Amino acid sequence: MVIPFLPFLVKELAFVGSCASTPDSVEQMLKFAAEKGIKPVLEEFDMTVEGINAALKRLGDGKMRYRGVLVV
Repeated sequence: MVIPFLPFLVKELAFVGSCASTPDSVEQMLKFAAEKGIKPVLEEFDMTVEGINAALKRLGDGKMRYRGVLVV
């Protein structure tokens, strides 16, 4: 992955990444979720100008819950 550093530097932004767990624990979590039928809760928005604006407004208003997804 190539990330241009200058826009981050100029705007004083940070790009941070981390590994939350080991591959074994991720595999265990995925198996558990599959066995129990656990799925993410999504808020879906159309991938149109109107859908994207609605998603950004909902996010900006602090009303987005769970995960917002743009749907094609």
